[in-house]
Amino acid sequence: MKLASTVFTDARSLRSALKGLSSEDLLALNGVIEAIALERIEEEEAARVQAHERQQVIADIKELLALECITPEELLAFTRSR
Repeated sequence: MKLASTVFTDARSLRSALKGLSSEDLLALNGVIEAIALERIEEEEAARVQAHERQQVIADIKELLALECITPEELLAFTRSR
């Protein structure tokens, strides 16, 4: 969040911006921020898992191609000719 990182560069400026809020409001805001952070963590982890799985599929395919002595160039030429 660029706004938060540029406006609230330290705890003092954040306190100043939030001084009009009650402790209940601050706790509610904290809960919302934590929920958003947890969602983001889950999304990032899912993306990491997906990327890892994709890399594993690519590695498996490369291994199969190597076992059949097929070069990537041959495979590309074959797929282009179809």
